[in-house]
Amino acid sequence: MPYDPNVPGGSNKSGTTKVFPSEVLTDKEIRQYAEVWARGAPFKRMREGVYRADASDGTIVHLRSVSSSSNATKARWTIDIENNPKLREVTKEKVEFKFR
Repeated sequence: MPYDPNVPGGSNKSGTTKVFPSEVLTDKEIRQYAEVWARGAPFKRMREGVYRADASDGTIVHLRSVSSSSNATKARWTIDIENNPKLREVTKEKVEFKFR
């Protein structure tokens, strides 16, 4: 289960998924946050609602407006981060930020 509604703070049990009450943020602001993680790498459209950027440090960032857990999380955007050198110091798992 990617999201456990019984875990306080909107997180999964392993802590690699965080859901933020971010209704006041615009879509543009959320995309700009994803661009920070991508370190200037351009986002390419992979399919409807899914974009990917490959940063020079090996970080892979997905920005997506589609999610299998959207009914539970009410997220309109998800940023997935893989292989980020700083995050790997904490976890080898993919990290997800979900924005309502």
